[in-house]
Amino acid sequence: MEYNEKYFAKSANKKAMGIWIVVGLILTITYAIEVIKGSRTPEFYLTFMLVTWVPFLISVVLILLKGMDTWLYKYFVAIGYGAFFTFVLMTTNTTVTFAYVLPMTSMLMLYKNRNFMIQCGVVNIVILVIYIAKNISTATAHDITDFEIQAAVTILCYIGYILSINHLNKADGSMLNTVKTNLERVVTTIGQVKTA
Repeated sequence: MEYNEKYFAKSANKKAMGIWIVVGLILTITYAIEVIKGSRTPEFYLTFMLVTWVPFLISVVLILLKGMDTWLYKYFVAIGYGAFFTFVLMTTNTTVTFAYVLPMTSMLMLYKNRNFMIQCGVVNIVILVIYIAKNISTATAHDITDFEIQAAVTILCYIGYILSINHLNKADGSMLNTVKTNLERVVTTIGQVKTA
């Protein structure tokens, strides 16, 4: 298969969009059940729906205007999903909520953009620090341990993502150089045969 930048950009955008939809649908259904049980208010659910699906719909408009292969889409995913993640994190008291960001951040590796991933990591850590600061005054010793685990897991995941992107980019560059070198040898050999 030949390398086609637009094809791979389109593929990455589709996969990122798919994960965004799946996580959004899971929480949409989960919160709807909580509203039915009475543990969440309809106002909360409406706010959640707006925070989750308005950015997604804006990203769909971007795709319709610019095409599925637009490089801008990754920023819309980061901002839109980041807003959704922040809302869920700040309004839920379970300690595993921070993990909702991990499926999307792992998909962002598809873009193989180290600086973009660093930017996402910094913003993610800032959101987590705000969440911890918001809850620290009522935290128990157990909660403090949970906060430490949340921060450590998030930081280690981003370190892993960045190291993986570096490795993938080096491997791709090395493979490209090998192909170029082999192509030059073939061209040189053909030239020598032609001359002979």
